[in-house]
Amino acid sequence: MLVFWLNSEELAISRVETRVKEGGHHIPEDVIRRRYKSGLKNFFNLYLAKVDNWLFVNNSGDTYEIIAEGALKEETISNVEQWEDLKRNYYGN
Repeated sequence: MLVFWLNSEELAISRVETRVKEGGHHIPEDVIRRRYKSGLKNFFNLYLAKVDNWLFVNNSGDTYEIIAEGALKEETISNVEQWEDLKRNYYGN
């Protein structure tokens, strides 16, 4: 499983606005906010334990950053502070 994460709902909204200006489809702000939270909650609480391999990537900037990756019961955390913050906010909630 590959997760491209943005570090805020506001950035997700901005990316959609940019896409719309370039001819892409619109998504209402309330839907973006709901999906942002539910997507992270689902990743941590449902999918993480069920997939064989996963990669969690911060796609907020001009270049991407691998935050963490795992296979079965093993994890490699590249950005411990960010990963722990995400787990604190979305795991078990």
